[in-house]
Amino acid sequence: MRVLINIFVLLAIFITSAASGCHRSTQAEKNKILSKKGNPAFLKVLSNFEYVGSGPTNDIMEAAPHDMNIKVLPSNLEANLQYIFHRRLNGDGYAFEGLQEQLKANGVTVLDAKVVAYTFNGGMQFRISFSEGDIKGTIRNSLDWDIMNTSSLYKEWDCDDYILVLESTSKIAIR
Repeated sequence: MRVLINIFVLLAIFITSAASGCHRSTQAEKNKILSKKGNPAFLKVLSNFEYVGSGPTNDIMEAAPHDMNIKVLPSNLEANLQYIFHRRLNGDGYAFEGLQEQLKANGVTVLDAKVVAYTFNGGMQFRISFSEGDIKGTIRNSLDWDIMNTSSLYKEWDCDDYILVLESTSKIAIR
């Protein structure tokens, strides 16, 4: 009987530690989105970002409505939708220059990269257009007011939304 109880306790500890280990990993790691061959290389650039939602594109520089909950990136990416990502603060200064460098390092062609405005907090709003094979897209940023106005979020997250919009007409399947 004592052996049975010990086995049960060890099993409970194993299940608990496995579940908490999964909780700490990023969505990209959970979904293996960025680790398998065959996925578009531009997704590797977003491996340190967390997907938080999508919505219709618009003519203004703001992101579609979304919340702070980390979500699973859809298995099919569609043209003319905003895919919105957040990034935890890490002090690497990654944004504008870093995204361009990472796109190029992954074999993606940067078509255009420009700063379109400066924000009141000293940041810059930018737009980076790219192509990979027959896929064309844009990564841009926009100030996230929920993060800016919430002290606990501001201490943990970059204050920008990072928005991916694909311009190609076919769906892109994620494996």
